Amino acid sequence: MMSDWWDRLDRLQKRLEALAMRLPARDASLLKLVIEQLEHLENIQGDLEDLADEFATIDQALNKVTAELPDEANVAELFSATRALEAVSDFLLVRAQSEAIRRLQVALSQLVLGGSLPAMLKPEGVAWRRADTATMQWVKGALAGFMHLQQTAGGLSRPEAAGWIANNISPKLAQRISRRPIRGRTVEEWLDRYGGKHPPDDPGGKAFKAWSSQSAWPLTATKFREITERIATMLPSLKAKPR
Repeated sequence: MMSDWWDRLDRLQKRLEALAMRLPARDASLLKLVIEQLEHLENIQGDLEDLADEFATIDQALNKVTAELPDEANVAELFSATRALEAVSDFLLVRAQSEAIRRLQVALSQLVLGGSLPAMLKPEGVAWRRADTATMQWVKGALAGFMHLQQTAGGLSRPEAAGWIANNISPKLAQRISRRPIRGRTVEEWLDRYGGKHPPDDPGGKAFKAWSSQSAWPLTATKFREITERIATMLPSLKAKPR
């Protein structure tokens, strides 16, 4: 598909060059400006393809490391994020300058090299509990929706449905939500936060409405495990606690 695009662009440039040779000087100079812009577009497209290839290489390397050395997943994810940011920075180098990207790149590089956490990445206040990201809200809302579904369609009580979710969730997803084991009471708290007759207008509430639908029934343990395995790929690994 992309090679066809390149071929058409190349043929267009050659036809325009041939046409420019037959035009009066004034018209030819204008046409040459168009040809120069097409060449510029070609360079940008080529660099974008190189960037996409680099992203794919980074992702493949990360998947390989996390599969072979799961205990090093947090380090591998940080390193891959740094590599991806460097690739973006290289792409932008001759096109635009961003001090914000440069500062973030330096901060991540310090972490990769074993340095202390840069100030810009530190949360403010020691007693403050970091708010869930939109993705984490979505995940917890979805799990609350599954719990509600087990109550309405499966006929389980509230504690039974919460316990079923906690016992059958993918271990990979559980580890990416919290360093502590997922308990039934925790799932009930997510239902209280994101469920009910009037779910909040946020990612968690929207996920609850989507996954509590009867269309997801029947929800077997195997099906639930497969779904939560896929959801786990949406979240990064949690940083291990220092020993």
